[in-house]
Amino acid sequence: MGRALKHLVPGVDRFGLVLGLLVVSYLLLALGGSSAPRILEGSSAVVVLWLALHASAVGPRGRLWASAMLLAAFLAVVVITQSLADTTARGLGELWFVVVFLLTLIAVLRRVLIHQEVTLETINGALSAYLLLGLMFGSMYGAMADLGDQQVFVQVAEPSVALRQYFSFATLTTLGYGDVTAATDISRAVATLEAICGQIFLVTLIARLVASFAGHRSTR
Repeated sequence: MGRALKHLVPGVDRFGLVLGLLVVSYLLLALGGSSAPRILEGSSAVVVLWLALHASAVGPRGRLWASAMLLAAFLAVVVITQSLADTTARGLGELWFVVVFLLTLIAVLRRVLIHQEVTLETINGALSAYLLLGLMFGSMYGAMADLGDQQVFVQVAEPSVALRQYFSFATLTTLGYGDVTAATDISRAVATLEAICGQIFLVTLIARLVASFAGHRSTR
């Protein structure tokens, strides 16, 4: 059993499974904001963080402590959300997602940026970081909507999880459809920050990694 599980866990510098689970998290968020998808997405977020820490060569004790603390915090948020079912509880849940996605982003970038040779796994890590940015900002909009006293978006008073994710990735990629727009100064500032982060990420990290990867393959 242990040997079988060992084969399922990726080795150091292998971010393919991390990227795959992040895509699953993206799809779970797109399904809507019911409690079941959020619980599944929260469990997936903890697993993604553990795998990212493993791929980033963090020691087993660090992975264990991080996963245990985040899992305990997630269970506490679930209990509070189910018992209170108010906007404050939902906002705390969204803040939990922001923290998890941020920690995972740091773990992935920490390892990707020190790679001396750009491989397919390096690009998988960079793409994972890009998805983490969008997911993190999506949860940030949710926390602002649930914990603030003003509307975050002009068109919708209580935006769903799917709508917040849609706005986040539309902003991150600077598509600018305009069907959903920020309503307050703080939400516009956060949206602007996300757009800047998205452009800097694509122009610098992804472009450099892809160019290095192509150059490495051409020299073989």
